[in-house]
Parts: sequence; structure tokens; C-alpha cells
Amino acid sequence: MRRLPAGLPLGLGAAVLVYVALRALILVFAFDQVALVNYELYPMGTLPKALAVAEGFPLRLYYDNAAGQLVTGLAARPFYAAFGDSYLVLKLVPATAGLGMLVCVWALLDRHASRRAANLAALALALGPAELLTKYSLIASGNHFENLFFIALAFLTAYRVHVAPAGRRGGRLILAGFAAGFAIFVFLGALIPVGLLALVHLGVRGWRGTLADLR
Repeated sequence: MRRLPAGLPLGLGAAVLVYVALRALILVFAFDQVALVNYELYPMGTLPKALAVAEGFPLRLYYDNAAGQLVTGLAARPFYAAFGDSYLVLKLVPATAGLGMLVCVWALLDRHASRRAANLAALALALGPAELLTKYSLIASGNHFENLFFIALAFLTAYRVHVAPAGRRGGRLILAGFAAGFAIFVFLGALIPVGLLALVHLGVRGWRGTLADLR
């Protein structure tokens, strides 16, 4: 596979370009189609502004049943600092999370399936479906779409455990456990995919290997 000058694989680079271009066009020409004011501006849009003007602002006021709102709101702070505190800038947070998901899925399939599968999956994620994946990649919902990145990261780190030499598995286990735990912290619905990962681990390592890994 040919590579771009910076070392980025060509297929991944093309998918990233399509992802960014499509969402930029939507934000410029169809912003109203991806605007859910009641679900975005509070708390995700107001949290970084509150933190900027109130020292010691209690984050517990923004915590509901999971931390997705907190993560999205905190992630918006550097975007606000760089580009200003606008509704348009807030939408860069879920868009960036979606891009991270795309890269994780590509890396997972490239390592454990094939380069062709990785390229096709990345392009599919970049293009849609329009009324679901593309739309919600531009809506700062906090728990839902943004958590796809953390779930994808959990899958990537978990699968890396099983290809590691025995002597290097410990560090990867810790990283995989942290990624899985953080995905649940962001969105409780992540218990389902994380539970599936646990079953995969049990199937691969067996009871004895899994108990040893728990150390």
C-alpha cells in the first residue's frame, strides 16, 4: 500500500479527508439539520464557559448518571480557547471523537484482519449512514455518540493484549482495563460491549488464564 509523505497510509488518509470534508460541508450549508439546542448547549456548551469564569466550579452539578457530559464539556475547553466559544465550535468535539473512532477501527482491522478491510470500514464510517452516524457525529450529546470512540479504543487495546508476547502482556492488560473502565464511566451502556470483550477474553485465555490476568 502506498503511503502519504508523512507516513499516513493512503486508505486511512483518504477516509480522514472524506470524513472531514463531508462534515465541514454540513456545518457550512446545513447547520440547522444537526442542531439540537436543548441537548447540546446545556450542559456541554455551558460547562467550559462556567469553568472559565468561576474558579472552583463544582463539576458535580453537571454529573447525571454517567460522565459523558463532563468529558464532552471539558474537551470543549481547548476548542473554545482556540476558536472562540460558539455553538459551531462545540460541534468540533463530537466530530473529533468520531474521527478518533475511525482511526481506532482502522487500526484494529489493519492489525487483526486486513488492510482492505480497514480501508473499507474507515470509508464506511466517514460516509454515514447520513441520518444516523454522520448526523450524530456533529451533535454534542455527551454520552452517546462520543462514547463510540472510547468503546473503539477499548476494543483496540483489548485485542492488542492477545497479540502481545507473554512477558509484555501486563502493561497492555492495564491499558485495556483502563480503556474499558473509562468507556463505562463515560456511558453506562458501554457495559454491553465491554461485557462482550470480557467474554472474548475468557474464551481466549480460559478460566485459569483470566484469573491470572486479574492480578
